[in-house]
Amino acid sequence: MAVPLVLYAVWFLDEDRLLAFSAVAVLAATTKEEIPLAVGCLGIWYAVRRGHKLFGFSVFAAGFAVTLLDLLWVIPHFSPTGVDPFVGRYSAVGGTPQGMAHKLVTDPASFLHAVASGHKATFLALLLIPFLGLWLFEPLLLLGAAPDLVIDLLSSKSEQTTISYQYTAGIVPFVIVASIFGAARFRRRAVPISFWVLAAVAVTAIYSPILVLARDVSALGSPVASAQSRALELIPAAAPVSASNLLGGYLSERRYISTFPYVGRARWIIVDRNDPSYGTRAQARAEGIDLSFTRSVRRYESDKAWQTVFSSHGVVVLHKRAPTDLGS
Repeated sequence: MAVPLVLYAVWFLDEDRLLAFSAVAVLAATTKEEIPLAVGCLGIWYAVRRGHKLFGFSVFAAGFAVTLLDLLWVIPHFSPTGVDPFVGRYSAVGGTPQGMAHKLVTDPASFLHAVASGHKATFLALLLIPFLGLWLFEPLLLLGAAPDLVIDLLSSKSEQTTISYQYTAGIVPFVIVASIFGAARFRRRAVPISFWVLAAVAVTAIYSPILVLARDVSALGSPVASAQSRALELIPAAAPVSASNLLGGYLSERRYISTFPYVGRARWIIVDRNDPSYGTRAQARAEGIDLSFTRSVRRYESDKAWQTVFSSHGVVVLHKRAPTDLGS
């Protein structure tokens, strides 16, 4: 939801429609913890581009304050453990915002080591190269992509720097609008420049799915895929269910669904022990998932209140027994 809201925010700012901008900026700020700061960076662009420094820098200050509040208070306050559940992904650079600030002073090289990898270089190339560097001509507008770029590049979770995942959502709109404004500087060559950008984006749009498809095709017909299909067929259409992350995508149209290990009112549980979105065992342990995911599967399997109705190739389906069944 942040993507169209950010695009509207840039449009309204460019037309000096400040009330409309403020409305979509507030909506955008509700989508993710770093988006208020990203939208706040638009205030810097507006202050410099239009000279309205009071409004522009006020927008930045407000966005920065909201993101800081989200990171330092909101997320820890509502986390079951009392800390940000994702700090393990950033352990190499200090983990928490306070730890990162300390690490930046005591060991700045750790940030370079966290970012410098071929995988992350490929991620940046796929994001930026298709727009032929046009975004360089509007760097203050591209600044809005900085919060998500920092969050993704410093993370040890490889999915955050994989182009096909949702983690690019706070980056792409800023790259696109910065490229549009950059291209506007070449009015006399607008047609050929637009053509080459279109060609580069088309090549990436064709290449990226093929890159992902190779992995998906290899999984077709595998014993694991067959086990997943059989397990999914066991879940009644309207039943509240708790599912591991990727399997949950096939069940998410129902009214009540939880992401395992959170069960809530679910009467059915379906999990895939090999779900790659939970990361490697080392990553899972760093994030506290080893306790809440792997051990939780075993706990529900041994719980007399739950009956294992299917188990094959790491895919497990459990059904909650009726109270009368427990009594017998």
